[in-house]
Amino acid sequence: MINIQKSIVFNYGDSQRVTVYGDFDDLNTWYIVPTPRFAIDKTIGQEMFTLREFVTDTGITGNCNFTVELYVSDEERSVVKQYLGQDIVFGQLNWVNITSFFTYDLKGEKQVANATPAQFAENQATFDIFLPDQEAVNCFKDAFGPGDQGVSPFFMQYEGMALSKLPAVDVTVKYDSVLAFEYEKTVEVDRNIWGKETSRKAAVKEYLKNSDAGNTDIKWNIPNPDEEMKQRVYDWAWITLEGLVNKAVDDAVKLLGEAHADQFSLNQTSSFSRNYKENQVVDFNVSPMGSQFKRFNENEWEKHFSRVDNRSLTINFTIMDDLSQNKIKSVQVNVKYPTLQPEPSHTFTQEDCSNWTLEADGYYEGGIFKASYQYQYIVTFEIETKLTPYTSPWIPSENARVILPAAALGVQSATFRAANVDFDNAVNYVLLDFYYITPGNLPNKSEQIKIIENNKDYKIVSRTGLPSTNPYSYALTYVLKNGRQYEVSPISSNSDTIVISSPFSTNQFNVYVNNNLPEDGGVQIKQVRIRATYDDYENGLTGLNNTWNFKPDLSMEYDEGEPWDLTVVENPNGSVVSLSGKLIYSDGKVKSVNGLKNQTGFIDFSPISEIDTIEVDPSQIQWKEGVEQVRINFYQLKDSPVKAADIHSARADADSRKNLAQLTFRPMHDAEGAITGTVQKQYFDIDKPLDDELVYYYDGTYYHSGDVPDSYIKEAQSSDLGIVLPKDGESEELVIHRLVAGNKK
Repeated sequence: MINIQKSIVFNYGDSQRVTVYGDFDDLNTWYIVPTPRFAIDKTIGQEMFTLREFVTDTGITGNCNFTVELYVSDEERSVVKQYLGQDIVFGQLNWVNITSFFTYDLKGEKQVANATPAQFAENQATFDIFLPDQEAVNCFKDAFGPGDQGVSPFFMQYEGMALSKLPAVDVTVKYDSVLAFEYEKTVEVDRNIWGKETSRKAAVKEYLKNSDAGNTDIKWNIPNPDEEMKQRVYDWAWITLEGLVNKAVDDAVKLLGEAHADQFSLNQTSSFSRNYKENQVVDFNVSPMGSQFKRFNENEWEKHFSRVDNRSLTINFTIMDDLSQNKIKSVQVNVKYPTLQPEPSHTFTQEDCSNWTLEADGYYEGGIFKASYQYQYIVTFEIETKLTPYTSPWIPSENARVILPAAALGVQSATFRAANVDFDNAVNYVLLDFYYITPGNLPNKSEQIKIIENNKDYKIVSRTGLPSTNPYSYALTYVLKNGRQYEVSPISSNSDTIVISSPFSTNQFNVYVNNNLPEDGGVQIKQVRIRATYDDYENGLTGLNNTWNFKPDLSMEYDEGEPWDLTVVENPNGSVVSLSGKLIYSDGKVKSVNGLKNQTGFIDFSPISEIDTIEVDPSQIQWKEGVEQVRINFYQLKDSPVKAADIHSARADADSRKNLAQLTFRPMHDAEGAITGTVQKQYFDIDKPLDDELVYYYDGTYYHSGDVPDSYIKEAQSSDLGIVLPKDGESEELVIHRLVAGNKK
């Protein structure tokens, strides 16, 4: 683990510098901060960079494709050894998370693109930038082509997070979704940015920097900290805030479904505040890891720039995870495209897993460039796994970059790491109860691990040899030295790494108002009177309450009450906030709020809609008769079909399905695997037009122990606002149920 308080910068050569970090435990181990550069194509020994200018009947366009990597030179190692001693050991930075950003100017406006690097070796990342006209092409030619200056004005930066401990400082990061939403309305937003993870990250970075929606409060516990350390902590706080907002946006977009990402807005995220204290283990950003690009000289430029009559197709393939660690011998990728004859193929191996960039003459239909191609991959596993090779179907795509993570190659894994859990004085152990739904009708994987120390990786691996995007679920039981236990009900996740912290954390709850603007006319909510009660029956935390009584700013479309900060067990699926009260409207009418239950931490009231709570009751499920997990999906379907065939057809079409919620139910277990306690009810809220009906659908899958196949809900006790789940699924085929959230005129 790097020690950010043990950082040294060495200057050498012609204004060059190298930064190193020491290790917390081994005084002789040092970590050199790498620098981005163009990756080198080992087959021809030159930089992986191409700029093409396309001359067509409709005008000039272009494309710039390049791959970057992190690099430490022999000269840098030599300089560090001169200062620190020839016997020091260089450690390998172990990234918890890493992202790359390319900053450039286009027509006088700053642009930021980002890419997710490979998670091993040189962390290669590929960028593919479409240049829409001659001016944009010339901008890139001027930046990278021969010139008086030795470097390009464009900038490359990696943001890498590695484990470290905070110095003598308390840090609070805050996000205000109201201010973010207000800023979002002032800028011209391409709604498509929310549909892709890479563009979402760039948008969040821009919005936080250009609005007052993000804030960091840093309080030092020592007098006069040095300026470099202050800047380092400030940078960390800001990047941490960006990461938290990114996760909130990702979660909201995934719930909507990628096909409906254009319906997302920042008012669908909630404000939050997070506090970090001295000596807390955190993901710390290692910086600086940025550099300006080199300019190519005349001879080099001839190899990297070309002017052609037709637009070409460029595709980059990236293996995201280390093949050797995942016991994968090789991955062969095949591609089909009309101008590619014979069909090209490339094999990634443990010895050579560099990015593969494929270029082809463009294919046109009716004078229109077609970017559609197909790819297939074949995975061969190491002999010891006893897995047969996997051949994917031909996959259609128009993406300039294809990323193949380990999960797509048949290896699913999750790493759990405890940080800041008081194992010395308070906690005996944390019991991790893991459950994964395997693909291909294979037996589902369940595993229990006792976590007994901080900063140690506990990795769970499932090698099925089949690709999967299935989430896993995990539950936590904190067993204290005094015999007390705190529980965290099962949580679904797709994250590669989960950090387990102290069971108690400060959660924030709030009430929001989404009003009509005065200039738009219509009634407004002029006062909110809401009482909230927090209950977590699993952990004995019940009856905690708060009251909101505020008048929204009627000149704003979006406003919020004073946040309710509550220090409780972080148990999102096992706790609930019940709300009741009144909304007073500008026309004098008063609307009662009763029976609302919320598990997300915020609720959004509007004068043109109303909220209904859907309750799902698992009390009848026969957990001790072989049912291991139940998953319920709720969604809306375009045109609200009634016939079963139409319903199934609409559900299969991502453009016709709008996801509302996915609820996972699974009992808690003790260290011997015995079921303990009661599985709690779960809730989700539906926002529907005022005094109107809303049609929604649900389906439920029951997962069983051993070789017992999955089953589906055939019939359930249900009303417009509640479902009692049956003891087991009674259908071998998926059954979709149609419900109507009632008309309350």
